[in-house]
Amino acid sequence: MAEKQHVVAGKRLIVALDVAALKEAQAIVSELDGLVSFFKIGLWMHVLPGIADLAAELVSSGKQVFWDVKGHDIPETLRGYTAAAGRAGFSFLTIHSSGEVTDEAIRFAIDGKKGTGLKILAVTALTSMSDDEARSLYGVNSASALVAERARRAIALGLDGVIASAREAAMIRKLAAERDRQDFLIVTPGIRPSGSTADDQKRITRPSEAINNGADYLVVGRPILQAHDRRRAARAIIDEMQRAFDQR
Repeated sequence: MAEKQHVVAGKRLIVALDVAALKEAQAIVSELDGLVSFFKIGLWMHVLPGIADLAAELVSSGKQVFWDVKGHDIPETLRGYTAAAGRAGFSFLTIHSSGEVTDEAIRFAIDGKKGTGLKILAVTALTSMSDDEARSLYGVNSASALVAERARRAIALGLDGVIASAREAAMIRKLAAERDRQDFLIVTPGIRPSGSTADDQKRITRPSEAINNGADYLVVGRPILQAHDRRRAARAIIDEMQRAFDQR
């Protein structure tokens, strides 16, 4: 039996820089320095002047960047997208896994990041999606059914992992094991520590629950960003994650 690998929880927390100003994002990074080393740059920020410079600063200072703009385009465009992200030194990048993103486009995306350390993650179903919305939009029985369908596709096509709710993490872990994909990553948003509000999220879980279900990385935004003491909030989440990783 392989020796159990020790997981450092502080390296598995990704803080979402979902703020409207570059200076605020820089302040958050500075406030969490030495505690958090992985940051997500999403749709809120990627159009801001100077955002590329911030991403480059993060990479050059030894931090990791999750570029989350959910690529959804033709094959050659997705190949260029992943190639550029790989050259920039980003760690994670998202693409959509809807039917309009063809198998060919996903293969082009994988080809584009060759020779880099970039991991491509397929978005399964947003954590703000309810079962009723999944049925209405996609004709499936539930959001979990949609996640399963898209996770199977991501595994079969050779993507590095998925973005999915922790409620589906155990199912995805089983699907990956069936294809001998022990390296398949599950990155989980919709994390809400005890006492936090759900906001617009519908499929939420606590940090420990997400880890216990099989998540590898947790993405947390508002529970940290809106905290009176951001560093303390991040520390509490990391401590809860570490206990769960140690027991897994």
